[in-house]
Amino acid sequence: MTFDPYHKWLGIPKDQRPPTHYQLLGLAHGESDPEVIEEAAIRQTSHLRAYQIGAYAAECTRILNEVAKARTTLLDPVKRAQYDRQIAPSSTAVTAEPPVVVSPFDQLDSASGKAKLVSVQRKPIGGAGLWIGLGAAAVVLIAAVIGSVIVFTKDTPIVIVQEPEENPQPRPVPPEEQPKPPDEQPRPPEKPKPPDEKKPPIENPLPLPEPIVEITPGEVYRNGRDTNFFRFSPDGRHVFFQQPRGVTMWNVAENKEVRVFPLGAPVTAYAGAVSPNGRRVAVYTGNRAALVWDVNTGNLMRALPQAHSISALAFSPDSQVLAVASGLGKQDNTVQLWHINTGKLVQKFDDFAQAPNVIALDDSTLYAIDAMRILYRCNLQTGAIDSKKQLNTYSPYVRFTADLRQMGYLKAGRVAVFDLQDDKEVRGAELPADARPYANGLHLSADGRMAVVSLANGNNLVFLDLMKGTPVKTLEGHQKPLRSAALAPDGTRAFSMDQDRMIRIWKLDGEAAQVAALKPDPKPETPGLKPPESMPEQKPEAKFVGKLDPKFIPAWESIKCPSYSALAITPDGKKAVTAGPGLDVWDLATGKLWKKLQDGAGDSPFGSVALSPDGTHALAISGDNMVRRWDLAAGRMVRSHIYGSRPNCVAWSASGQVAAVGGRFLYVIDPETLETKRPIAGFQEGDVLAVAFSPDGGQIVFGHEGGAVRVTPTIASGARTVYTHTQGTAVHGIAVTSNLIMSGGVDKRFYFWDINRGRGQPFDAKTAVRTLVASPRGTYALTGGDDMKIRLWQTRTARTVHTCTGHEAAVRAVAFAPNGQFFVSTSEVGTLRVWKLPKEVVGAK
Repeated sequence: MTFDPYHKWLGIPKDQRPPTHYQLLGLAHGESDPEVIEEAAIRQTSHLRAYQIGAYAAECTRILNEVAKARTTLLDPVKRAQYDRQIAPSSTAVTAEPPVVVSPFDQLDSASGKAKLVSVQRKPIGGAGLWIGLGAAAVVLIAAVIGSVIVFTKDTPIVIVQEPEENPQPRPVPPEEQPKPPDEQPRPPEKPKPPDEKKPPIENPLPLPEPIVEITPGEVYRNGRDTNFFRFSPDGRHVFFQQPRGVTMWNVAENKEVRVFPLGAPVTAYAGAVSPNGRRVAVYTGNRAALVWDVNTGNLMRALPQAHSISALAFSPDSQVLAVASGLGKQDNTVQLWHINTGKLVQKFDDFAQAPNVIALDDSTLYAIDAMRILYRCNLQTGAIDSKKQLNTYSPYVRFTADLRQMGYLKAGRVAVFDLQDDKEVRGAELPADARPYANGLHLSADGRMAVVSLANGNNLVFLDLMKGTPVKTLEGHQKPLRSAALAPDGTRAFSMDQDRMIRIWKLDGEAAQVAALKPDPKPETPGLKPPESMPEQKPEAKFVGKLDPKFIPAWESIKCPSYSALAITPDGKKAVTAGPGLDVWDLATGKLWKKLQDGAGDSPFGSVALSPDGTHALAISGDNMVRRWDLAAGRMVRSHIYGSRPNCVAWSASGQVAAVGGRFLYVIDPETLETKRPIAGFQEGDVLAVAFSPDGGQIVFGHEGGAVRVTPTIASGARTVYTHTQGTAVHGIAVTSNLIMSGGVDKRFYFWDINRGRGQPFDAKTAVRTLVASPRGTYALTGGDDMKIRLWQTRTARTVHTCTGHEAAVRAVAFAPNGQFFVSTSEVGTLRVWKLPKEVVGAK
């Protein structure tokens, strides 16, 4: 049987091909309201994207393009008029069915639960049939009036037609006479009328002797749909929850809706997560797919399908990977890690007794708690489950602190906090004697010092001080049992919603606010890198601290530099570190050697250098298979580590948490200990010669001596080939921006690869490329090579905009200044030069 996506996905009858633009958008023929058309296009697009990953991806892409074309045509009055004339001969056949499709999701018959379309044929009316027809028309008219009343009294403006009586007319009529479907009627106000709203005691205008919460106008309103999804953004400025049109992003300070992420149909959100950087939100809505939106643009980024219902979602620390837990009873219980930008599955864990109810992950471990209250620790490096622990909890809904060092859970009559490192309970607080908490009713502040618990009796929230171990306040005001709640990361506000869909924003006052304002005791400083016993502790020199003048340009032009193979500029722009026969730090203001870290005499040369994000330390590799970490201000080596093969390149992530070393393998290492966290092996193209992190640190891009350019997620195993230079030619330069991968090799090619489009193109670099670097904002790139010239490329157009000449030998390294005013380069004859950037480049950096 041939698969028909129009019928299966959009409910368009099989005998109506090709479908009209109106059918593709689920609109009545002749619809002209721009807002209605725009909303319909958004709804259909959101629904169809759920099928973009799977066996019918090509058909989905084709129909998405048709929907886009339909939107463009119908929003333009001239094009719409031409199109209506074009389809006029077939309009009768198209409109023979009433325009009941309001949503792209299945239209359900309330009795059978199956999709049901109504087809009405016109027959001659005469005699007794006339009276029967008039009677039927009267019944339909009364049903239509009742249906309209129902529509206008419902809280939700999104309507799915379920009963044939809700159709405006039972007979076909010309398009211009057709009444608008229910979802095109003016939307009812989202807030109930004041007479219908019962004000809780907390809103009594009389002053309370002890204020519990502060409620300002507008902070109490009725939501349109039940939800189990309530999440604060990491900065506490926004809260995300479901309402009839989709998932709302609510500004807490301004008390208003900022954006709505459409779900495509009135379904309930069962699980959700907000990324650590606050830029992405993921929701599961019961359609066996996790939907990921871009918070800033409101666009749907990815739909990740699952074989079974999803039970929990969680983002990785870099916000690039989404962990999805799903399962079916005692089988097929998994947690899958998906890379959001690529839509690829990067890792999978499947040894769970039940589907996990709560998951969380850091750079090395995935934590999962299933319905059996078993805590799993899954190793992201090896892909194995390291340990299982039976928790003594009241429910499987455990809450983690922001740093994942502790977790809180409900026990008999109390809330307990468990330390994951020490593997023991460290503190807790007793609940009121008669408290009956909801199984999913616990919420922690980011630091684990405070908690709120939703109670089944009294419809209240209890605010707890977990440091003192006592309740602080009882938040009263809901008239119905609570469904969901959330505590702001800093503990100063709470959101809650009851079964009557009443949402409250609680601004903690009095003693509760004082507890929230308390600062935790300072943690003991983590021991840093200690110098050898024979060397005294040295403090960083004061002159190494400060910001670079935005207009600063060194006055000198060229100096003799014995270490020329690699180059890096500190973030403050005041120092440059060069590596080669030795390792040196240069004062860019004076052009003089500021500190010699190691002389090259008698030692293996240094091939690459990378700086920490704050510029205080450097990682350098050498031919003796060593990776060394240096304290730049103190001028001493603080750690070293030997590898089994010679390292060729090194890079340090922007977060400073991980670094990468390229050699026979690619090693993801800990910058503090220099030990390998994850090796990536199995390459046929020889050694890794160039490596770079993406700006967000989520991916590592590296090039081989055989020409291949590969990418790997920072926290997961495996790597994929993105593209390849001329076979057998070495890649010596890699640069990554937010949307581009750039590489240069000895085949005289400069590659631009668009990450979003998944395609790229090589350009003539004029010479063998030995070094490559991107500007701070990624708008320009520099290449240097064997012809002794440095070329400045505009990344948007992939064209050379300036060529710098002056070196007497091959260019070995280049580096942009942080202020975008100049760059520095080295050559094989030991020359360090400063170049002032052209005026048209300075503004773009």
